[in-house]
Amino acid sequence: MRSLRTWDVDLEQWAAEQIGQPFRWGTTDCVSLVKKGQKLIYGFDVFRVPEYKSKAKALRTLVNVKSLRSVLRSCASQVGRRFLQAGDIVLVGKGCSELETDGLLLVVRDYALATSPVAGVLAVSLDAILVKSTTYWRVNVG
Repeated sequence: MRSLRTWDVDLEQWAAEQIGQPFRWGTTDCVSLVKKGQKLIYGFDVFRVPEYKSKAKALRTLVNVKSLRSVLRSCASQVGRRFLQAGDIVLVGKGCSELETDGLLLVVRDYALATSPVAGVLAVSLDAILVKSTTYWRVNVG
């Protein structure tokens, strides 16, 4: 997979527009944000996870794909934390209290785009992501 020419600039601009948006299933939940960010980078949905618009359909989708980790394994490889770069994905074990499952964040620059049903979309410093059950992923290119 080749990234689009101006993906880094496009990603930063898009992420800035997302910060402060309210939480909405299918739009600003963690999977939807990461999918949209990856589409900006590569030009298509690298996850190939069906769209949804409600919590119930998000749960059904998660059951169908087995786990977020299995989705990542199909299109990405783990990287070390010190090698993080824009476009990488952070998988936080049990990071989604709303679904009682793992949560995803998208690395933008020196921060990651995160979401919460209470706070909406926010920027989280990479230094603040120190959870033991966290893994870091980079979409496979080439």
